[in-house]
Parts: sequence; C-alpha cells; structure tokens
Amino acid sequence: MTNYLIDKIPPQDSDSELSLLGSLLDKPARLFDVRAILDEGAVFYKEDHQHLYRILLAIADEGKTIRPITIIQHLRSSGTDALLHRLPPLDQLANRAIGLAHMETAIHLRELYVKRIAISQAAELIRDAYNNESFDAIIQKAKDLTTAVTSGTASRHVRGMSKVIDSTLAHIEAAANSPTGLSGVSSGSDKLNRITGGWQSSDSVGFAGRPGAGKTLVLLNLAKEAAIAGTPTSFFSLEISAEQCTNRLISSICGIPYGALIKGRHKDHSFSAEDWKAIREAGDYLRTLPIYFDESGSTDINDIIYSAYDMQQQFGCGLTVLDYLQKAGDRKVKGSKAYEVVSSVSGKIKDANLKMKSPWLWGSQLSRGIESRDNKRPQLEDLRESGKIEEDATIIVGLYRDDYYKLRRATEDVKKGAMFVPPIFDYEFEMDFLKYRNGEPGVAKLWCDVRTGQFADEPPLIPVKPEERELNPAAHRPKWVQQYPANGALSFPDIARQLAPENDTPF
Repeated sequence: MTNYLIDKIPPQDSDSELSLLGSLLDKPARLFDVRAILDEGAVFYKEDHQHLYRILLAIADEGKTIRPITIIQHLRSSGTDALLHRLPPLDQLANRAIGLAHMETAIHLRELYVKRIAISQAAELIRDAYNNESFDAIIQKAKDLTTAVTSGTASRHVRGMSKVIDSTLAHIEAAANSPTGLSGVSSGSDKLNRITGGWQSSDSVGFAGRPGAGKTLVLLNLAKEAAIAGTPTSFFSLEISAEQCTNRLISSICGIPYGALIKGRHKDHSFSAEDWKAIREAGDYLRTLPIYFDESGSTDINDIIYSAYDMQQQFGCGLTVLDYLQKAGDRKVKGSKAYEVVSSVSGKIKDANLKMKSPWLWGSQLSRGIESRDNKRPQLEDLRESGKIEEDATIIVGLYRDDYYKLRRATEDVKKGAMFVPPIFDYEFEMDFLKYRNGEPGVAKLWCDVRTGQFADEPPLIPVKPEERELNPAAHRPKWVQQYPANGALSFPDIARQLAPENDTPF
C-alpha cells in the first residue's frame, strides 16, 4: 500500500491475525461469528493470512470439516502448498487459539483495516492536491475518502439482482422437480407439508404451548421424520438427556408406552417376547437415522449455535431442533431480566438460521394467561410477554390437545367430591399456524397418542358400535399400523397393537 504521508508501516497486527486464524482452526464454528466482520479476508494485512482464511471459507462452503488434513489437501489441489512453508505448522497455529476473544480480535483487525484504507485514500488526496488537481476534483475525492472509510466499517456481503434471480429460479425449479413435491425438509405429515412445502432454509419455527401440550413430543417426532426423509438433524434438549429422548423415539416406533419402557414392564404384566422383539427392532432402526444430540451440557445460546454450526460442518445437518427456547440463556446479555434474555436468544436463533441457511425448530412456553379464559387454544397474544419471539420467528405454531383439558377437568371434579368418570379421548392434536410470514395461516389436525408419541394424519380407529363405546370407552382406542422401512427392508408388522389404557402421559 503506497503511503505519501510518512515512511511507516501501516497499522497492522500480525500476531493477532495468527491468533485469530488459530482460533478458527481450533473451533471452526467461530467462523460463523466472524465471517461478516472479516470481509472475505480483506482485513488481514499479510497476504498469506488472507490466503489461509479464504481456504477456510472455501472448505466450509464445500460442506467439509475444517481440519489440517483438509487444508493441506486443498492447498495441494490448488497448487499453492508452498504457503505451508511460510506459516507456522497448522497444529501449532491451533494452539494459539484465543478462546472467546475471537470476536474482539476480529473487530480489532477490522479497525486496523479501516485505518489503512483512510491512510491510503488520504495520501492520494494529498498527492492530487499537490499536483494541482482542480478544486472540484479535490472535493469529489474528499467525498470518496469519506465513502471509502465508511464502507470499510460495514461488512460487504452484496449480491446483484442477476445472481439473486439465478438462485431464486434454481430454488423454484428444484421444488417443481422434487420427487416428494417438497422444496424443504419433510415434516412426515402430508397435512403439515401441504401448508409449508416442507421446512424452508429461511424458517425459524416456534412450537408454542403450555406445559403438557406436547412440545417435546412434537419436536422429537419432527426430528425423527426429517431424519427418515434423509435430512441429518441436530437436536438440543435442555431438559432431558439423549437417552430419555431416545426412549421416547423407541416408544413412537414400537408402540409401547414410554412410561412402560421407563419401568421395564407394563402396568400389570411383564413385557412379552413380541414386546422385546419390537423394542430391539425399533432400536436397530433408530441406529440408521442421522440424528445427533448435543451433550455439552451448556444451555448458553452462543455455545448452542457454535455446536449447531459444528454439526452442520461435520455431519451435514440440514435441520436444527431446540427444546426449548426459554431454557436457553445468553452470557453476553448484561442484566438478568428474562425479557431481555429471551429477546437475545430469539434474535440469535434467527441470525443463525439465516447464516446457516437451514431451518431451526424450537419449542416455546406460553404465558399463564391462557389458563384464565374459556378458550384454551393458543393465540399470538400469549407470546407477547416473551421477548421478541413473535417478531423474530418466521412461523409460530400453537399446540393444543383437548384431551389434556378433558383429563384435567375430570381430575378437578374428583377433588370437588365427584366420582371419577374416565374421559373419552379423541386423540386429536391441533397445530395452529398463528403466524406464517411466507404463507397463509392454517390448522393441521393430526391424530396423536401422547403415551407413545405416535402421530398420523388420520386416526386409525377401530370401528365399534356406539353402544359398545358407552359400555367400554377403551374399546375405541386406535391401533398404530405405520411401518418404518430401514434401507428399504426393515418393517414392523408385529407392532400393530391395541393400546392398553396405562394412563402414562409423559409429555
């Protein structure tokens, strides 16, 4: 960079550049944070550092894992492996990692970059003034100097309309030619897919309900169905362990109530040989599904996003599921007001969704106000005390099960001295699209048995006469007969069973 003012090296910090590169090698998910700040590498002063950073970007954009071996392969394939001799060994470079200071370091390097722009532009302005440029030309160059410095403070991620049109048309063509008729990630439900076309890459979808509404049940089922359809899925459970999640998934496949699996037996008898066969086959089938659980133990949204990005890079995850939003914190938010924390978490989920270009599904609690009115179905107003959730979400789905309130009313009657009358459940699960930024709101009514976590578009009911239903309310309970093929072969013809009334409602 030519300097007409003083004979000095322009502002730069080579050590910080190496430390930041080391941090990106140590934790590739940090690339997700700093990419917009580093302006495709232009902020690095040394060309070798720019080159290495752009290699990291290229590897990430190819969907590969950033490791020393993939960097070396990339350098050799491009004929630029001489760069390795001009940099510290990659393993030593990773040891220079600066932990959570990577954001501050990236900002520091960008500030130095802007100063270099200012020096260069100012030097040219002074040179032209000494060379008797016209007054109007000098004024214009002074304006250009301001523009150049200002643009240097903003990240440069700009696409012209021609490129946007190309990607948009490609998306439309892919949707039209899709064998499933979907342009996004399948939900496993024709009713939901007809509303959404599948979960889109820009979707941040909240499933909102009161405790007991079935948030965990829904999120696990959607993760399972996405994986069955071939989309690797990362799952973050902030309430229960991966083993508990897997128990619920086994229950949803084999049809044995989750409560029975936890106890190792049915309510009044041990598991039969057929039960054990169904359980083991369900486990074998789940082994084939690309579902990945985060077990870091952190509930901080910054760590969750880093891990989600890592799993996207390592396993190709095209869907991220979080159970649930209000359980997440944010160490970067000063103060302890719940509204501010929830707002920050919600906003960061949306940012991650857009940067990762893959959908996020998450659960959300509703306010207690819903319990004080006759109509218990969720409304958007029930979210408005929960930070900026409604504003940030692409889709808000309200969850409602009338069976939950039937059982609660029957229990409350007993407390008042009445005899317990077993409710007749209809197994209906309502998913009401309260907000849909890219489409029209609608309601999907599915069949669901909350004891097993099984869903279906239509209720597989056993035909019975009305008088038999009155004599034996349990006689109309449905059978689950869906089969799950694994690699086109495995199925579960033996697991269709009449569900026993064990009163296990784990969700």
